[in-house]
Amino acid sequence: MKQFTLLLLFAFAGAAGYGQHFKVSSSAEFKITERLNKNHVISNSMSFRGSLYSIYMNKSTGASKWLFTKVFDIKNAFEIAKYDINMNLVKESKVENGEKNFANINPELIHFNDQLLVGYFKHYKKESFDYYIAAVDTVSLALSEPVKLFSVPVKNVGIMNVSEFVTEIPVQYAVSPDNSHILFTVVSSGKTVNVQVLTRELKTEKKYEVPVSGAGEYSTAKGIITNDGFVLVPLNSKEGDRKLLTIDQAGKKDQLSVNNLVPGKYPYPLDCQLSRDKQSVYLYSALNNNKGDDLYCHGVFVTSYDLRENKLQKPLIYPFSAEFMTALIGKGSVKSANILYVFTFRPQLTELDNGDLVLTGAPEILRSETTQYGNQRPKSWGIFEAGSVISVFINKETGAATPAFLPRRIFLSLPGALSSPFSRVHILGKAGSIAMVYLDYEKNINQPIDKPVYTFNSPDGLVLAEAEIGKDGTIISRKQLGLNQKGNYSYYMNYALTEPGQDFLLIPIGKQGLNFNEYKEFFTYWYKLEPAGK
Repeated sequence: MKQFTLLLLFAFAGAAGYGQHFKVSSSAEFKITERLNKNHVISNSMSFRGSLYSIYMNKSTGASKWLFTKVFDIKNAFEIAKYDINMNLVKESKVENGEKNFANINPELIHFNDQLLVGYFKHYKKESFDYYIAAVDTVSLALSEPVKLFSVPVKNVGIMNVSEFVTEIPVQYAVSPDNSHILFTVVSSGKTVNVQVLTRELKTEKKYEVPVSGAGEYSTAKGIITNDGFVLVPLNSKEGDRKLLTIDQAGKKDQLSVNNLVPGKYPYPLDCQLSRDKQSVYLYSALNNNKGDDLYCHGVFVTSYDLRENKLQKPLIYPFSAEFMTALIGKGSVKSANILYVFTFRPQLTELDNGDLVLTGAPEILRSETTQYGNQRPKSWGIFEAGSVISVFINKETGAATPAFLPRRIFLSLPGALSSPFSRVHILGKAGSIAMVYLDYEKNINQPIDKPVYTFNSPDGLVLAEAEIGKDGTIISRKQLGLNQKGNYSYYMNYALTEPGQDFLLIPIGKQGLNFNEYKEFFTYWYKLEPAGK
């Protein structure tokens, strides 16, 4: 293994003179097996101060009366474990002595003010799930005295009522740039936004309950809290309504409609990001021509909320041209009845040194299928189709938009898989370009970019690719990053880890099991990806 690591590092050192933007190093070899619906180590990891932390759920499904099981019948235990980068176990601890006191929603590890926190749900009678946070002692893994933040009403329905059976309540959190405050938000009963602002000492400083004025059930995306305490929270309804909730320092609340900013088009769920000068907040998403269609998109948009004037600015919209969508056919778009569609995606926003904005994403269709042959047990499949990596450069001053794409096509069917390794793109912003790391087939990367896209229905041959795109849409470079993996090993970008204040990405290497092991994943390395200049 030492020889493997040295060869890997030598390969990158040798290539650095050719405009390489990233370098990679490898952990020692380890063996971790994860099973579908079992406790996971790699996929639940979090990086903190050079160690990896994981949460394991010890689930109780009430098997003896499974058909009659209701939400509040399921009570789980959980424990926290600490590993080094080579996945050697350092410490593990059972929370509340391993008692099954917790709801059927996975706990979450959180960074705040150089602390490691954990958020979790407990039952309250048969009325609600109550959300708590506590600090984790990184030596003993003991929890501090928990702080209760929210009480979320939950119907005690049976497990067969799939549409109402609660397994996830999305609590979102955001940390102020100066690390002085942390914002938590959740929507109760789809209609009331609960907001709490906590200090470094985990004391509640502000608390709000805001009824949402609109039809349908809403959820919150990750919000923003500024250093002086201004709060912004995107609200997205299942019916397609998009709003921005703002709460100023004095507690004044406002709900701004975003739908009417883009006439004739329908935004996908909104995301937001604080500008580099901290004077505004960007809101952005993909756009659709057809309300309620969540498979395809026809453009992107970005607008900003001016924190000095407290108002939304005119949006910058880029509708995909027919020429652009035609060039993507078979690589992220389709043509049906002479109408062009691009697979939808949730873009990432990058603000360049020169002030330009870039929206980047990978069009993708993800669905699940169940097959059964004769008397054999049913088999669940995750079907993924990922297209080219799209980037749209937008000049904030003129509104001019320049699109570009890195051509690729990945089509895979994996047993038991529920999340896609292909949608994540790691981006490094520069003065007038972006450098990125993404997944592609080795054969596709190493052929001229104007050749037909190479694809193969297998993860075998997928490698890390590095590319640079200029603000004029020119693909400056595209090449393979790192060494090939033997066999059908792949890079699980969906499980990649980062850490606030750090500029590295940890990517696990693993493979999907086959035949009798088809519901297992086997992991053997972490790859550490960093800017080449470090």
